[in-house]
Amino acid sequence: MVPLRTPHGHGAPQRTRWRIALAVVALVAAGGSHLPTAPAGAGAPPTTDAGPDQPLPPDQPVIPDDRLAPELAGVPVEGDDVELALGAYRRTEARLTDAVALAERSDVELAELAEAESRLVRRLTEARRRQDKSARRLAELAEGLRGLVVADYVRGGTGSVNDPTVDLADLEANDRRRVLVEAAYGEHLTEAGAHRAALGLADSVVATTDAELAEVRRRTASTTAVRDGARADERDARAQLAADAVAVADARLLSTVAGTDLPLVALDAYVRAAAVQTLFDPACEVPWALLAGIGRTESRHGSYGDAVLRSDGLVDPPVLGIPLDGTRSALITDTDGGLLDGDPAFDRAVGPMQFIPGTWQRWQRDGDADLVADPHNLYDASAAAAAYLCQASGALTTEAGARRALLSYNRSTTYGTTVLERATTYAEAVPLPGPQPPAVTAPSPPPAGSPAPAPALPPAVDETEPASPAVPLPDDGGAPLLPDDVPVPPPPDEPADP
Repeated sequence: MVPLRTPHGHGAPQRTRWRIALAVVALVAAGGSHLPTAPAGAGAPPTTDAGPDQPLPPDQPVIPDDRLAPELAGVPVEGDDVELALGAYRRTEARLTDAVALAERSDVELAELAEAESRLVRRLTEARRRQDKSARRLAELAEGLRGLVVADYVRGGTGSVNDPTVDLADLEANDRRRVLVEAAYGEHLTEAGAHRAALGLADSVVATTDAELAEVRRRTASTTAVRDGARADERDARAQLAADAVAVADARLLSTVAGTDLPLVALDAYVRAAAVQTLFDPACEVPWALLAGIGRTESRHGSYGDAVLRSDGLVDPPVLGIPLDGTRSALITDTDGGLLDGDPAFDRAVGPMQFIPGTWQRWQRDGDADLVADPHNLYDASAAAAAYLCQASGALTTEAGARRALLSYNRSTTYGTTVLERATTYAEAVPLPGPQPPAVTAPSPPPAGSPAPAPALPPAVDETEPASPAVPLPDDGGAPLLPDDVPVPPPPDEPADP
């Protein structure tokens, strides 16, 4: 089995500087966990505003993913997998919204019920106070009336003015006393009636308030249960939404950027490679779209044949070119013992950017900071391609400079035109900040006196066999395979002549 991951080889100091630049870009990109993070605080699903140049469709949330360059958070994507993931995310989001709304309504109702209970308790306390007061006063009045009756009886109330044994003064005193007793008795009866009425009213208020208080407390218990259930559902929904956000982010990585054939993970590889190379070599501004044009032309962004681009940038199974045995290409005997291309006799172009093994040994880069430089990983291969283009030409934002670099990558003006046209298309479809590819005009004619180009061979590669190193794959509109007497792109140890 061919090892797909190779340790760093030559040029360690340069790669060390590259990794430092990569680390700086990672820090600028605001670091964090490798996967999308659950929100802070209450745990609401994280969203951010899309950039002004990348408005999202209203139904596509922005879910930050620390695996991506931050400027790609708002890039819209399309595809069945991401739509399924977004559907699950939206359903959970709706469930969370409903749970939060129900919990909030319950909290409002509980606050109102607490206020009502407090008011009823105060009313009940006051009614019972009045109840007790009237009951005590009635008891006092009843005792007073009994005293009056007993006193009147004891003192006696009989006698007549015709009775010679009765003292008229005593009769008058008894009459006055009886009048007073009757008056007092009447007052007691009147006050007792008023207190009996007050007591009846207090009893009614107590009974009514008790019933109302019981209902309020019943509703409080019921609403508390609803609120607690909503809070539990909210917690579950937040946890599920965090998981759904990870699923959306994972699906986004492998989905196609809307309106293009670019997988989002491929776009990220190109953007990061361009940013790191520009930081590493500020004089050479690398348009990410130029790398995308090369990746599309060389391997369809790592999806040529049965190859699949994974979310970590690894292309599996690897994309391998034809044996460079001199029959349909230049003759390049094995330089890596078959380590990268599985061929111990002849070299083959390898990986999504189609590096010849000998070239890779010099220009290999660790584009994803995993401490391994792998030509079959699009992050690493894009970083190496960016470094190679810069050494070939330091002016990649001009057409002349870009064509010079592309001629070093593949000695075909048609190839250069194809790459530049695709780069322009990508830059227009995905407007991102940073260096832009140059506009495409007709390629410059060859210098006077230069030999005519050799006749081109028709593409002779089937869908399962990639083209020779740095030569576009069939049906991609690039240069055809070259005959033996026309040199293929040299190992990028030396740039090709313009």
